[in-house]
Amino acid sequence: MNLAEEYHQHNPEAGKGKQYPYLLEKLQHVNHFNSILDFGAGKGGTARWLNKELNLDIQCYDPGIAAYNDSRILTNRYWDYIYSADVLEHIPLAELKQHTLPLLAGTINYEMYLVIDLTPAKKTLPDGRNAHITLLTEDAWVEVLREHIKIIDMCIDEQPDKRFGTRRRLCVTGRRTKKQ
Repeated sequence: MNLAEEYHQHNPEAGKGKQYPYLLEKLQHVNHFNSILDFGAGKGGTARWLNKELNLDIQCYDPGIAAYNDSRILTNRYWDYIYSADVLEHIPLAELKQHTLPLLAGTINYEMYLVIDLTPAKKTLPDGRNAHITLLTEDAWVEVLREHIKIIDMCIDEQPDKRFGTRRRLCVTGRRTKKQ
């Protein structure tokens, strides 16, 4: 069982999807793309909501959900647009650098939008670790991302959070670099 499968088994309420206003705003401008991927889609709730709101055909991938874990979706095609919301912080840093980010950067035709939570998760892994196993500062995330994508825009989204006071998310728009 991989880490994503363990996480979803340990936290069955996780991955249902959220309605992110900033993601909706960002995707309102991508209706000219033919292929859109939700990387780390969980149970597909965010993609279903966006498909309904924007009349898009978003495909889902999540290694921890059987309905969406076919890795051929990542290796056998290119995507015009990839978004990933509150996912990358759940992946070990070494795996991000060696596999996940090169894979995403190598399958993008046009643009990607990454939303990365900078705050500890409310949920834990079966071994008791915080579910956000890669908690980096904004600057450290930018350094990691710049190894794989050309960052064209970024901002910090701050939302009130009962447990942490403020939940901070780094929102990055990027494109593949010329070396891919």
